[in-house]
Amino acid sequence: MTEIPYDITFLDTVDLINNSLERWFAGPKTSPPDIDSFAEPVYFKSSDGVIVHNNEAYREFFSDGITATGRIATTFLDKSIISISQHTDALICAGVEYVEFEHVCYGPENRWYSVRSYKRRLMQHNDGAYDILGISRPISFDDDSNPRTPLENAFEVYSSFDLRDKRICMLLAEGSTMPEIGVLLDVSSKTIDNRRKKIMASLQYQTPIDIVKMMVRFEERGFEI
Repeated sequence: MTEIPYDITFLDTVDLINNSLERWFAGPKTSPPDIDSFAEPVYFKSSDGVIVHNNEAYREFFSDGITATGRIATTFLDKSIISISQHTDALICAGVEYVEFEHVCYGPENRWYSVRSYKRRLMQHNDGAYDILGISRPISFDDDSNPRTPLENAFEVYSSFDLRDKRICMLLAEGSTMPEIGVLLDVSSKTIDNRRKKIMASLQYQTPIDIVKMMVRFEERGFEI
């Protein structure tokens, strides 16, 4: 493992952000909290898991450089961290003031990272959106990580889908139309179209045909779908 150097301790970074945040809550809040100067990924989310504000370090580490604002975290986080994210969010929403923990996750440059993370409950401020503060510090990475192919990355995302979205992918690959899928799943074609758009956003695909190609390649490579 290769250690990642920082100028100050993680605890000092947490204190700086918390102090800055308290001043922000006490002020007019005319703009989001200033977190872009921090080297660590910093983010805020609502109690229902939607990212409401994040810094560049967060986007680079957790969402492939693409904005995460307005997105549910589990739609873009790597599978290696989704369960941890959900369980720690649940602790915060249940009333725990803060949690600090270490974990591993798959990150940039196809490497495994050891990460120290901190989450704090903000619901006492009754803001309505800024419910949870999150700070993560990648502390080391594995030099021998095995790169994953784009298809393997797509399969990780596909594996996180619920049964209905997986079924939609399969039916699209079989050539079914939106109305036909709606009839099979007993929902409107508009609902199917909305879910298809969310599937494409999660996979970062531009057209529905990309889903078809993905499913065909899964079958060709022997992925269990």
